[in-house]
Amino acid sequence: MTIRLARKEDLEASHAIVKDATKHMDEQGIPQWDEIYPDKATLRQDIERQEMYVIEQNGLAVGIVVINDEQSPEYASITWTYAGRVLVVHRLTISPAHQRCGMASRLMKFAEDTAIIQGYDCIHLDAFTQNPAAFTLYDKLGYRKAGIVRFRKGEFHCYEKAIKAKSQDPNQFMQRTGNHGSEKFGMGSGYSYVWEFHVSVDSAAEFEKHYGPNGTWAALFRRAPGYVDTLLLADRSLPGRYITIDRWASEEAYLAFRDAFAADYAALDLECEKLTTGETCLGVYRE
Repeated sequence: MTIRLARKEDLEASHAIVKDATKHMDEQGIPQWDEIYPDKATLRQDIERQEMYVIEQNGLAVGIVVINDEQSPEYASITWTYAGRVLVVHRLTISPAHQRCGMASRLMKFAEDTAIIQGYDCIHLDAFTQNPAAFTLYDKLGYRKAGIVRFRKGEFHCYEKAIKAKSQDPNQFMQRTGNHGSEKFGMGSGYSYVWEFHVSVDSAAEFEKHYGPNGTWAALFRRAPGYVDTLLLADRSLPGRYITIDRWASEEAYLAFRDAFAADYAALDLECEKLTTGETCLGVYRE
């Protein structure tokens, strides 16, 4: 199972997922969406603005989510509990054939991880008042109802959740520095990409050997100019969950590395594939 940023070629698949989900809701008496919203033009804009993410299973797109900081004007009427920077979740959709398989929870976890990494304080979203499955999901994930707003299709519950910066909690994560010793992440580097991995207990030691700051991946990166360092974080509360942060001096330096060492990269990627049960790109960041 993989979560990645949507590309232009994902437009038709994402539109099909939305249409299938809309039909499925209609059959259950939930008139939440229609041909007006969310339409293909809306999804195309989501992709062009690099705000849509796709969840894949066996290479097939089975769900989407859009995350940004744009709150609907109607949200102004809500008395929110949590203050600060707000990340907003939109258009969370799972193909009917893949619902009740944890896909929506994975996408919401991805949104929360994105909020943590990008320094947001809370998440806002809304759910149609006639969609009980959505209530169950958000209640289970710890979201609280903050009020009701009205859109074209009717009333929607507004939900919110405070986000804690887990990466700053020493009891939550284990941090190991890379080849720059005491240099802190976020200083002196221009381009970083972040991945989440899920690893079985039996593979954890070998995974750390490959993905740590002195591992085989870092050794490959060091063959190219512009590589800064690698950070490996192990989730203390969820064994087998890791975050990697690879830092480069610039995007150009990273792309030059991928071109120059494409064969080595592909071979190592294939070798390490057996070590993980799931992986998700959490984003690419400029410092």
